[in-house]
Parts: sequence; structure tokens; C-alpha cells
Amino acid sequence: YQRGVHGERHDMQEEDNSLPDLAEDVLNFTVSGQVVRMIRIAHPERFPIDCPHKKNKCDLWAYVWGCALVTSEILLACGPRALTGRSCLDIGAGTGITSVAAAVVGASVMSTDFSSDALQLAVRNAEINGVRERVNIGLMNWNLEPAGQACLGATPGRFDLVVSSDNIFQRSAIPRIVQIVLHALNTENGVLVLVDPERGYLEDFCDRLEQDSGSSRGHWERSVHKFKAVRTPAACALASVNVAIIGAPGPLRDTLVAASLRSGPLLEGASPPFAFRVNSGGSR
Repeated sequence: YQRGVHGERHDMQEEDNSLPDLAEDVLNFTVSGQVVRMIRIAHPERFPIDCPHKKNKCDLWAYVWGCALVTSEILLACGPRALTGRSCLDIGAGTGITSVAAAVVGASVMSTDFSSDALQLAVRNAEINGVRERVNIGLMNWNLEPAGQACLGATPGRFDLVVSSDNIFQRSAIPRIVQIVLHALNTENGVLVLVDPERGYLEDFCDRLEQDSGSSRGHWERSVHKFKAVRTPAACALASVNVAIIGAPGPLRDTLVAASLRSGPLLEGASPPFAFRVNSGGSR
């Protein structure tokens, strides 16, 4: 792989015979100067799952997507132990690379996906990176109410940080994901990191988040940074990407904004961000 994120291939059978049969080898990704080891699924199309409200099957969980690498880059750029003591929800974790990245810098992570195969893979990837004790897993179905999903807990506000990588690929999913975010985030200092490859729904998502949050959030701020993404070794090549960091002003949000702006060679050409306060009369 080229500049930014690159991988070295290893024979799985030589390293760990307990790894799942669905993978063929292990890659070492160098992300923000940190080596993250990932089990690679050689033929994702062999592992489709049934999707809610769809007649076709979906194998999207089985790829390492470009936006997941960008999110991982930002998390790792926060620095060693930067998220120690923080709780993190990874929505649509897929292979688990973002969950691993959050755990590497100290967070306690709930890695979620609709696919049980994805969660199995996330566990194995946490194991080979030495962070299994900080990664829990839970099935998540966006079509169910948040309070009814065990991975989120019945009590709102369980998580300091929510990360979402390229999950807003359908406008119809926006209300459901917004409700998950609002249920999950700590109302005092919670922060959402949302990475989007310019699918056209980010502004709709942020507007719906503002609308549904009402007065319960008081003082949220949103910063959106647009980057040119270069040479990502993933299934989805990125020409550019938006990084939205939304939450209450404070140390966690400041750390994540700073990390997004210094997150290394994967991202370049940051444009000046725009920001506005949520629930402050709509001023931008």
C-alpha cells in the first residue's frame, strides 16, 4: 500500500490457528504511526447477511472501508492513553478497526453491528491487537428503538463518545441513527465523531440531530472539516471526506478536533472549518 496507510501481509496459519475460517491472512496497517493488525477477509462476497427491509443480501460489514480508516486515524492521533476512562460506542463497526483504534488509546468500547459475523471478526481483531479486555460487542438493529437494544443499555447517556464511519448512506436511516446517538451520548459532555465520504446526507443528519435534541442538549457545537483523502487501501476509494465533530465544548471535543487536524498523511488539504452552536437559535 502507498503513503498514509499501508499494510504488510502475513500467513494466518503461521500465527494463530484459532482465527476464523472466513479470513485468509493478517494485515499490519500503519495508521498515524501506530501499527494496527487486522484480519483480512479475502472474499467478502461469500459472507452476505440478510438486511432489514431489503430483498437482497449485504456483505458491507466484511470490507475495511476508507471512512473507517479515517476515523481510526483521528482516534489514534489523539495520542496514547488520550481516551483512558472514556466510554465509546462504535456504530456499524464492521471489521472492528475503529473499535480497535479507540481501545488502543484507552477507551472502553462497545463495538456494534447488525452482523454477528462482523462482531466475531471485531473480537478477533481486538485480540490480536492486545485490547480485547477493552472491547465489548453487541448486536445493533437500527430499525429497533434504542432503549430496547441491550448494547446501548436502558439508561440514556451511557457513552462519552460515539463514532460513526460512513453509516449515512441512506436518507431513510437518518432518523433511526439520530435516535441511537441521542440515546447513547452523555448529555453533559458527550461527543459524536461522524466521517462521511460526501454522500450528500451529512447536512440532513446534522439538522435532524439538532431538531430531535430539543432543549435537552443545551450547548452543543458542531465543527465540520473537509479533507482531501489520499491513497486509502480500502474497498471504497475516497476523493474527499467530511469529518463532523459534534458535542459539548470541553476537553474531549477539543482533543478530537485537534486530532482531526493533525491526523497525518492519510488526510491532507484541510479547509477552514465552519462551526455553529446547536440549540442557539440556529445561528451558523
